[in-house]
Amino acid sequence: PTLYLTRADSDTLYSGGLQIRVQEGRTITFDGILGYVPSSASQKGGTVTGSIALQFSNLFGTARKLSVRWFREVAMTQEVEVGYTEPWVASAPLNASVKLWQRRQDSTYIRTRVDIVAEYMLTEEFSASGSFSVTTVHGIEGYGQRTIPQSRATTFGVAVTYDTRNSISTPTEGFYYYTEYATGQKSQAALSATPAVKNTMQRVVADGLYYQRIFSRQVLS
Repeated sequence: PTLYLTRADSDTLYSGGLQIRVQEGRTITFDGILGYVPSSASQKGGTVTGSIALQFSNLFGTARKLSVRWFREVAMTQEVEVGYTEPWVASAPLNASVKLWQRRQDSTYIRTRVDIVAEYMLTEEFSASGSFSVTTVHGIEGYGQRTIPQSRATTFGVAVTYDTRNSISTPTEGFYYYTEYATGQKSQAALSATPAVKNTMQRVVADGLYYQRIFSRQVLS
């Protein structure tokens, strides 16, 4: 740290500042595994399967976050997820994030979900957030459209988070608590003899973690 003076307000009163130089840590993580399934008598051409996850925790050194995930189990079943977080919106302790998730389930349906979350940091340990999400399900042309009715669900939610862990990746002490309440509407189109329906949905989520160091290099979780 370096202490510096900017001006002298009087003989006994000075104005200045404290300069602390920081170095950016490793903020990019990558995890992946790939496989290849050769062609068979019923399928022309091989299939690439596996899982790839890429996350930028400090995009361009601005604390912005970007994550991309791809997961394929078999030839016709896969998931794709993309998320982005914008911190300190309008220079306020407000983080905004958006996430797109889609899953194709063999030859039956495609489920798509969009989440938008705004989180306000009340203190360093406590934050509150509001969320909005839309989930749609479409049957895949052919078998899927004959068996899976189209549906759309819209939900609004609120959540609180309390986190006193001394490290997010490898905590040795502290407490983490998260709770969420969401409500919304789900509408489902008619399909053959099944009439169209509309229902009210509610969801409650609670999660808690506790860490305590027992002795050297041993932590109770």
